[in-house]
Amino acid sequence: MLRFKWQGDGTIEGETPEAVIRAAKKSSPFTGEMTDEAYMVSVATRAKTIRGAAIRTDAGAAAFLADLEREGFIVAAEPKGC
Repeated sequence: MLRFKWQGDGTIEGETPEAVIRAAKKSSPFTGEMTDEAYMVSVATRAKTIRGAAIRTDAGAAAFLADLEREGFIVAAEPKGC
């Protein structure tokens, strides 16, 4: 199980990086119906606007999450029960 804490508030988790992306999408009132790819582009665009952060959207879900973590938007957390 992969588990991350968003900067500020909230936790997202899933069995795979793709499942984490889907959980993050569903946690927002405005992104639940987006495709995974559209969601990643939306988040990357906001990260660029807010912090000038470069978040890859064309290298897969694992790279996307790694970039978010590198830029401080998410932090890896222990899975529940550990």
